[in-house]
Amino acid sequence: EFQVSKHGTLLKSGGVCLDDGTPRRHEAVHTFTSFLQPNGAINHFHIPFHTLSMSSTAEKDINLQNKIFATVDNKSEEGERFLEEVFRYFQEIRNLRLRTSTLLKLIGNGQLDLQESLQLLSKLRGENPSSKDEDNLAKSMEVKIYSNKLNKVYELLNLYAECTSRMEADSFEPTLENLTECLAQLSEADKEPLFKLISDSSTDKDALSLNLTATQFLNAFDTDGELMRSSAAGKRSPSIGLRKDIDPKIRQELAKFFCKLSMLDSAEDILLSSGISTSEILDTVLASALRFPNQTCQWFYNLAKCFIALLTVKEGSDDRSVSSLQELSKRLILKAKIDENLYCVILLWMNALRSVDAPHAYIDDWSRRLHQTTGMVELLSTFKSLLAKTKPNHVDLSKTTSSYSLHSVYDCGNGRVTELVSTWLHKLGSCSLNLPANMDGLNETVELSLITKVSDYFPKSMDVNVLVVHMAWDELQTWHTQDRNDMASLETALLSLSAITCTKLKVMFSQLIWRTFFAKLFRDIVKRTDDFKKSSMNETSICDKEFGIRRDNLACFLSLILAFLDKSLELLRFGELPDVYVEYDNFSLNGQKHLLDHALAGEPPDIDILSLEHQFCVVLYLTWKLKLPSRPLKLFNSMEINNLIKTNSTAVISWFSDYNTSVRTERISWTGLVSETAAGYIHRLPDSQLDSKDYKELMAPVLQLSKVWFLSDVVRVGQCHALYIAGFDSLGSEIRNTFSSLELDKLGEKLMDVVLLRIAKYLHQDPDTAQVATIPAEVVTEVAARRDRSSTVADTPLTDTRELLKWLTET
Repeated sequence: EFQVSKHGTLLKSGGVCLDDGTPRRHEAVHTFTSFLQPNGAINHFHIPFHTLSMSSTAEKDINLQNKIFATVDNKSEEGERFLEEVFRYFQEIRNLRLRTSTLLKLIGNGQLDLQESLQLLSKLRGENPSSKDEDNLAKSMEVKIYSNKLNKVYELLNLYAECTSRMEADSFEPTLENLTECLAQLSEADKEPLFKLISDSSTDKDALSLNLTATQFLNAFDTDGELMRSSAAGKRSPSIGLRKDIDPKIRQELAKFFCKLSMLDSAEDILLSSGISTSEILDTVLASALRFPNQTCQWFYNLAKCFIALLTVKEGSDDRSVSSLQELSKRLILKAKIDENLYCVILLWMNALRSVDAPHAYIDDWSRRLHQTTGMVELLSTFKSLLAKTKPNHVDLSKTTSSYSLHSVYDCGNGRVTELVSTWLHKLGSCSLNLPANMDGLNETVELSLITKVSDYFPKSMDVNVLVVHMAWDELQTWHTQDRNDMASLETALLSLSAITCTKLKVMFSQLIWRTFFAKLFRDIVKRTDDFKKSSMNETSICDKEFGIRRDNLACFLSLILAFLDKSLELLRFGELPDVYVEYDNFSLNGQKHLLDHALAGEPPDIDILSLEHQFCVVLYLTWKLKLPSRPLKLFNSMEINNLIKTNSTAVISWFSDYNTSVRTERISWTGLVSETAAGYIHRLPDSQLDSKDYKELMAPVLQLSKVWFLSDVVRVGQCHALYIAGFDSLGSEIRNTFSSLELDKLGEKLMDVVLLRIAKYLHQDPDTAQVATIPAEVVTEVAARRDRSSTVADTPLTDTRELLKWLTET
């Protein structure tokens, strides 16, 4: 509602009485307004029936449209004058949008043939005021848009009609001689692959026939948009652009059309007057040539002529068409799939640039790209043949090379080729550990065949050190991202590092591997292992979720990491690292860094930090391998924990004891526990032989760690003591014979205790059996005091105990 005046109000949606002229007949209908007087009376509007009809202008336009369709449908009856009648109906339509849509429907539905459409368009353009004196008339934007659309449709249909008629009249079919003459600017060596491709081709020549209707041609262009543009002659012509969503098949037909157009006389003038941008024509032709290869002589000849014609067109006095077309061609060609067809397209484009005297920088650039394409085609062919030989049942060889383009290979840094070869070698079934042996040249292997071929183009990038680095990295990435429980792959990658002969590269690459794949995972395992020993947790679930490694694989993983850190420490102990003598081939203009660059750009590892990580790794490995109950963090002081975990160590320091002073005691206790537990991995064999291989592997890192902790004598004494407790006197005597006098003094007390425990066990092992022995009185007390602990020693023959006691008395 809203106020009209002080005399009343207009109401919305009031009921009205419709007067259709029939006496005593008033039919209530729903209308939009009624009038409310101040006294409350409502006045209904009485509207004559005929005034409710449609707007006269819109109704007339629709009726005229229907008349146009009806006239065109009956054109056979009315003869040639039907166009005059249709034109008169068009003139009477006031709505320009309806006029345009009607015209396009007639053309699109095929109700008007090509010549009739051109005649009608010519009449409509002639009656348009804007085409006569546009500069002096103030036309509305709608009229300008309508006039622009008419001009564009007319120019397009006229172009199609003129070119198709001339194409049908021209029966010229190019031969190899014509193509050779067209490519006279090129060397014979460059043209040879193209002619070989033509001779080997089985492409049907009918594939070049044009299957493009006038409607399809018209619908491929955008007739809206920019109104007019100035041409080189000072005239104004429509600017016509292609649609972005053209069907690929239609785009292919358009490319054929433009190529055939380029074969006509005065093709440059036709292209210039058409209003179609040469950039869009080249985009269409190149995209079709790269996506739908045709290996006939006629196609290559048409393509060469089209390239030359497009580069010859001058669109203005300050013309930059050659440079713009050069940039467009680079954008399309460099991202296309590398194959023989790409080589031919580059060759034809380079020939066109030479024919129009383009800048030498452009020609030199494409000459370099031609050489790159030749090399890559040969390498891909070699790889495919080796893959077919190695894996004859491979599903689809084409999928292995579908993503390789000049940009993705040559414009992504100098290390890109080595990355590709590493990927190919893995697809051929090779690995980083086997690569050096398969490259020694003694036997013909797929690795040697591939690398020899690639070395012809990139010798430095095919150095065995560079290849091992890349292959090991790929294997570590696969392990880290896909399956961390695949310990065989991890072991293969880490063992292959020994094949790197450059010491500095080996150290720097090992440091990069540690930072990338192991550092964070290792810290997480350290913290979680300490948590597991403090309280009861679901270790299996936590290991799977947080580490990505099963609980039963952790010991194996830590053993591999321990061996990896061992080798890194061993290399750093040599002192200053020698210079690196390996590098990539310098072929890319892109300065993008690759694996070798990143590895050598870092700082060498700090030997103190590396040693600390090694100590933690030894403790973790033995804790998980031997299933020890000890907390790893209690074996290190607060500074060492901070350096490794990078956290505030106050959370693990007790308020009631000095944490750092208790570390030595914890370490001694831990090494003793390891020595006792490791002795359980010694196995007795027939003929009184012992299998101590596993035992020595477990004790080796402990002995190495004891030197860093300055507990070497304590650990050696504890190791010998544990062997005697376990009853392996022969092994204990071997270690005992290497002790110093100070160590022997410490060991003597412990071994005397072992002798007394063995005697106590022998005397009290079976309470129901009386054991008779003659023992001095002063020894009886010591034996009796050890009765409760006698079960801690293994059963040992009395002869071994006698020999041990004899050695003690003689020492």
